[in-house]
Amino acid sequence: MTAPKLSVLLAVHNGEPYLGAALASVLAQDFRDFELVVVDDGSTDGTPTRVRALGDPRVRLHVNERNLGHTPSLNVGLRLCRGAYVARMDADDVCLPGRFAKQVAFLDAHPEVGILGGAVRTIDGAGRRGEHAPLPTDDAALRWLSMTRNPFHHPAVALRRDLVERTGQFFDERYGANQDYELWDRLLAHTKAANLPDDLLEYRVHGNNISVKRLAEQQTTSLIFGARRIAAETGLVAAAEDLAGVYAAVHGSRLVCATKPSAPDRALAALLDWTEAFLTRNPHATSARRLAGGLALRAWALRPMGRARGSLLAQILRLSPAAPVDAARILAPQIAGAVRRLAAR
Repeated sequence: MTAPKLSVLLAVHNGEPYLGAALASVLAQDFRDFELVVVDDGSTDGTPTRVRALGDPRVRLHVNERNLGHTPSLNVGLRLCRGAYVARMDADDVCLPGRFAKQVAFLDAHPEVGILGGAVRTIDGAGRRGEHAPLPTDDAALRWLSMTRNPFHHPAVALRRDLVERTGQFFDERYGANQDYELWDRLLAHTKAANLPDDLLEYRVHGNNISVKRLAEQQTTSLIFGARRIAAETGLVAAAEDLAGVYAAVHGSRLVCATKPSAPDRALAALLDWTEAFLTRNPHATSARRLAGGLALRAWALRPMGRARGSLLAQILRLSPAAPVDAARILAPQIAGAVRRLAAR
């Protein structure tokens, strides 16, 4: 049997409520040279029956004898994939038209890129649209961002299968709530990365998302992987409380993990120090410089900075004179979203 160009990997446990829409969105793609590898992780609902009923020869179903968990099931599926590229997909998300064609064309044209993601837009349990969630698109900016947060939307990622097999780096099963961030940390030592600017996926946000049910665990491990990325990209050692402070003050995330974050001014100062060390190693990384400046200035404007406020502003503007433009660009969709929410009340 001839191997397909692309394998689509989907692991699912009791995913029947949203599975039909997910499967239909994959099978409707205009790029046709793919297989859909579905690993059913011991479901007790109608999930395997629904998959079998598709009757599509491109669909390959593996049923675990017992419930192994999401990360082990992903590894089972990875070993079954035959395509040159492996695209991730979750059972509650929806592939947008053209996703696979865009990712395959990019990977074909850029052999140096081994991890390729893209933007997503959120939907709720009823399919109502939420926010557009873009990410930086080039390797330098992604490496900078990876020091303080996950730089990819996992269900929108496509990987080179030979990269994963050559490095022996499958998902680490110790990190069920953050296995993707841990994998990117290891793979970035061997490959370049990119994100497409296009929306590739509708990412469904509901009460059973791992990022909702296991948020504290996900945040705790994010601090570990962020520190690893800082060490890899700058050679510096980062304190967990400073990373937690950046997570809250710069990225605006609600912290539920046990690590107490440093004050916003200390967190921002730490981020600027890491950024300067990163740019010393990557002096031509203009995209990373501008992303760092924009995010730092947004945090400076929105958070209390104490006595260091003036010196932090000066450091931000030295780092990136374009920071005011980039901060305004980053803030614009947030302001528009806030206006829409107010108008809907």
